[in-house]
Formats: sequence, structure tokens, C-alpha cells
Amino acid sequence: MNRHIKALLMAVLMVLLLPGAIRKSAAQTPAPAEVTGLIGYMVVPDALEKSVEFYHNLLGLQQPGGDPRAKLKWYGVVPFLTDMYGVRGNARNFTLQVPGAEFGVEPMQWSESRGKPLQPRLQDPGASQLILTVHDIDELLGFLTKGGVRVVTTGGKPLQLNNSQGKARVVVVQDFHGYYVRLIQPDVLPPLGGANGAGPPGYIIGGEVAITVQDTEKAAQFYRDVLGLKVALGDGFSSDPNELAALGMKGSVQYRDSIVMFPGKSQLHLVEFKGIERKPIHPGIVDQNAVVLRVSVRGIDALYNKMKAAQVPIVSVSGAPYQNGQTRWLMVRDPDNVYVQPVERPPAPRP
Repeated sequence: MNRHIKALLMAVLMVLLLPGAIRKSAAQTPAPAEVTGLIGYMVVPDALEKSVEFYHNLLGLQQPGGDPRAKLKWYGVVPFLTDMYGVRGNARNFTLQVPGAEFGVEPMQWSESRGKPLQPRLQDPGASQLILTVHDIDELLGFLTKGGVRVVTTGGKPLQLNNSQGKARVVVVQDFHGYYVRLIQPDVLPPLGGANGAGPPGYIIGGEVAITVQDTEKAAQFYRDVLGLKVALGDGFSSDPNELAALGMKGSVQYRDSIVMFPGKSQLHLVEFKGIERKPIHPGIVDQNAVVLRVSVRGIDALYNKMKAAQVPIVSVSGAPYQNGQTRWLMVRDPDNVYVQPVERPPAPRP
């Protein structure tokens, strides 16, 4: 064959093969890792009925499109849940949406829970708070106390605070399993109420989450450098007596509040205490007082590689992202034994 014709054929062949080679190379390169939101706050009760009573009947949170009482039946744990949580047996759970927030509260009970309740104190690393913005703190607290809910705040009533987030009345309570819930009523409320003078549909108008940390810088490094989120570090430790009283504390205790900002409007507070005895908690993932933060992500493979390189503890039994239907899941642990569950869903179809 003529040398020039052979060279021309080889050039044509390379042109035909090149797009496929490019596509193959692109397919092998994981999409960049990106955390897109906080979508779930999971708590682990020893009796789901108590969670229905507290979160639904007393707080008034609703399950979208359903009744949480219908979710009290046990169901068998499927392989996906075994990979995430390392158990078999049975489970039962429900999810309640937090109005004005992008995440829901999910109490989940496991038949194979074996750990004893830890009953963490607010200052113990690994403890958490569900922070709810409300519009009538006195009336809502009245429902809670009549229902037998324990009030942590000194004096048992909301206290007036004035901090970097503005003036507000605050009270802290505990659910029936020892998880902390902080109610905040800002002095300046958004417009409320329905049509023709009707009242608002519920008491809760927003929500955030807080976790107690052993070391702010170490916790911030995980959420900033590994998850890629913005973190606003607290300027330093404070000891406002009203804030401490709201937390049921007094004396020489100091606290530092830093904020992890998710895309959208979700925030995670990293709260560190000093001047008080602390004891980190280490609950098993299916044991009472465990906390799971579920986050939506894009590029879960790149995030997984990043976590491995940072030596983040992988909790998933398979040690890698797990495909469940069209969604991929992973379970890891942050520096304060709070479990974090990245979830990658397929992109929504274009209209």
C-alpha cells in the first residue's frame, strides 16, 4: 500500500477512535465532590412511640403525606441498611419535616440495639441539639411541659438573650430519650398567619442543628477541608450568664459557637465548652443517643477518595459507596463520633 495512503488511513482511524477514547477517559474521572445540603437529622430512640409523642404530638412536626403512627410497625432490615448500619434484624422509622428548613427529623429504632442509653450532657462532645425557631414559645412550651417534657433551662422558662444573632427568647428541653431541643423566638418575627386573619399552620418556622465538639479547629477541618463547606469560626469563648442559664449551666463555664454553612439555608453549629467537666460519648450507630447527619452530595466517588486520603473512619460495612436503586450512599464518622451519611441521587430530569 502506498505510504501516503496508509498514513491517511491511520489519521482517519485516529479521528474515529478519539471521541470514544475521550469519553472513556472522562467516564473514569470521578465528578468533583460537592456537598449540596443538609437533608436529615437522625436520632435513635429505644421506643418509637415516645418519638411520635414528642416530635409529632407535642412539637407538632408533620410527616409529609402521611401519619407517623402508621410507621410503628417493624420491617425487616434489607442489605442496604445492613451495609450502612452493620445490623440485620428489624427496624422502624419515620421522618418529620421541619417547616422553614431543608431537613427532616428521623427517629429510627433498631431491634438489634444493644448499647445502654448514654444520656449525654450538653457539654459532652458528641451531644447534639435540634434548634427550632418558633413564633409562640410560651404556648408551645406549655404543651411540652404538660406532656411531661423535661426543661433544661434554669428556672424552667424562656430567657431573653442578646447575641450575635440578635435578640431572642430561648429555652432548652429534652425529648423522652435525652436528645436536646432548643426553642428560639426572635424578637422580630416574619409575617405569620393565614388568609382572612387565620392563625399560622404551626408553631415552628425554621430549624438548624448543633453538635458539641471536643476541639473546634479539628471539627472545622473535617467539615471545611473534607466536606468542602464554609465554616465561620467563633471569635472566641464567651460566658454570658443568660446563655449559660438557658443551657442549664452556671459558674465559670465558657462556650464557643462556630457555624458550618451548607448551600441553601441550612447551618450546623459546632459548640465547644471549657471550664466544665466533659466526657466524649461513643454510641454505636444503632444505639440510643447516636446522631446521623444526612447530607446530599454530587460526586460521591471523589468525596469517598478524599475521605480515604484524609483517613476519615468509614462506617459502611462494604467500605465504599453503596448503590441502592438509583441512589448511592456512604456512612462515615466525624471527629466527635457524629455519623455523617453522604447521599448522591441522580439529577432530576430536565423539563
